[in-house]
Parts: sequence; C-alpha cells; structure tokens
Amino acid sequence: MYTAKIINIKKDVIQATLVPFIDVEVAIFNGKKVKVIESRKFGYPLDTASKQIQSDVQKYLELFEHELKEKEKQKAIVELNKKADATIEALKEKME
Repeated sequence: MYTAKIINIKKDVIQATLVPFIDVEVAIFNGKKVKVIESRKFGYPLDTASKQIQSDVQKYLELFEHELKEKEKQKAIVELNKKADATIEALKEKME
C-alpha cells in the first residue's frame, strides 16, 4: 500500500517570466511514511483551491499505482514469453 503526501508547499516565481505560482512537492511513501518511493513537483496558479491540489495529489497516487500494476503485468508477460521460447526450443530439438 502506498500513500501520497504534500511534503513541501510554497509560493514561488518563474524566473523567466516573473509569474508567481504555488510550488507543491508531493512524495509517495511505501506504507505509513516509511520510505519515499518517488517525489514530484507541481506548479499551480495562485488562485488554485486547496481541494483541487488535494484532488491532484490523489490522482498522482492513483496513476503511480496504475503504472506499478502495468509494470507487473509486463513483467509477467516477459516471463511467460521466456517459458514459451524455452518450450519451443526444447520441442524443436526433438524434431531434429
């Protein structure tokens, strides 16, 4: 189980344009804040509601978990293909 939490938030300015924004850093933890697995920064306009930022944090966590599941599926497919290749090679050897 993973959790996502805002670990840093501040008002900042884009140096190139001098446009102020809300700088939010979010971390994904393994379990109950035991280990940071990944962190990412997001920028928001100054008038962004806190509910929107919280919603985005939740979406980020959901996307992270979805990507992990997809990686596991791909890993399983790779292993299955390796087994199939081994079976095919073993049968080809018997054909000769």
